[in-house]
Amino acid sequence: MASGPTALVRLASDAGCSGLAIDGGCVLGLLPLVAAESLRAGLPVVSVRAPMPEMKLGADKRLPYLASVDDGDERLAAVRLVTATIEAAHHVGSTIFPLAFGRVTLAVPEPLVRAHFARRELDEGEPGAAALAAAVSHRKTLAPALMDACRVSIERLVRVAERNGVRMAIFPAATPWGAPGPRETLELLREFAGAPLGTVYSPARLAVMGALGMPVTDDRQEALRKAAVIIDGSDAVGLDHSLLAGTGEVSSPAADAPVVLTGPTDTSADALREAIDLFSRQP
Repeated sequence: MASGPTALVRLASDAGCSGLAIDGGCVLGLLPLVAAESLRAGLPVVSVRAPMPEMKLGADKRLPYLASVDDGDERLAAVRLVTATIEAAHHVGSTIFPLAFGRVTLAVPEPLVRAHFARRELDEGEPGAAALAAAVSHRKTLAPALMDACRVSIERLVRVAERNGVRMAIFPAATPWGAPGPRETLELLREFAGAPLGTVYSPARLAVMGALGMPVTDDRQEALRKAAVIIDGSDAVGLDHSLLAGTGEVSSPAADAPVVLTGPTDTSADALREAIDLFSRQP
């Protein structure tokens, strides 16, 4: 959506949003300034994605991964950064923290499969089908280690969330190159039952899984919805799950939790109002 905090706050205010959600586009040092500007417009900062970088990352840098399989020090660095994010954002009123667990490196890179998808080469017998199958197979071999990494990180963060009186939300991965997946997310929620932990319910991300030939069952989708702390109101077409609601192919879910709307930087207030209206009409 709009580029820069001032433009984003103005857009959200003009469109009639009831709050602001902050993702990785912000840095910890700017969070108090963004929150103050948002509050002046009457918009509380409802959620902040964690971990948030301390400063703008260079082109060759990335955030540490909560789901790092081979590097315990990296996981610890990610936990510390999530902790810093929660403590900083809690001071400005945020109570919901979607967690980004990081990327999974597979034998077949995601851009290659995306290129095959764009050329409609993922059907059986097509060259992309073998590439996707190899990626999925590799992902299955890594699943136990990935689950252990997610589990260790969550164990540490649950205490942080409880101490600050906030809730965390797992973003189920949209592709094999992310963690945890929808099934793994539900398994983690069962293991941490009673903790301040839920899901980001994202029909758009689940639609991407279906587009890759790995549809999520209705029962599993419903379980993810019921566990939602926050709803990702994005829309999707193909493998793109970052569209403004109403501009893709995914039906808007019932809004029984706060809804976060995302879209391109040139989104207008009128378009955002139409997206909001999709959810306000839900029974």
